[in-house]
Amino acid sequence: MAACLEALAAPPRPLVTGIITNGNGDQQRAKIAGVGLTGRFPHVVISEEAGSAKPAAEIFRLACRTAGVPPERTAYVGDRLATDARGAQAAGLRGIWLDRAGTAPADDPGVPRITTLADLPPLLR
Repeated sequence: MAACLEALAAPPRPLVTGIITNGNGDQQRAKIAGVGLTGRFPHVVISEEAGSAKPAAEIFRLACRTAGVPPERTAYVGDRLATDARGAQAAGLRGIWLDRAGTAPADDPGVPRITTLADLPPLLR
């Protein structure tokens, strides 16, 4: 993940990064800290505090407002097809499915699909 974040932060167009997560604020912050990501994302939107949860459009739009980026210029990457990628897409963002397990359905999932975070920087540039 660190290599992906470094690539996304590189010029010519460094990207604004953030996290949208469903759950209790204290638990989600503990998870973020537990995987060593505290401070790596300037914007964190947690469903309990936001008043809505993924896949509701409201939480994705709140995250965009918090980051100061319009939905149509925002990509959201998540490992759940319906909750993350399609939810973001329905809110006007570019939803990207991180399908690490390679479980894509036989038909087109309707959103861009990557199997590793290494594939993300070229997709966004």
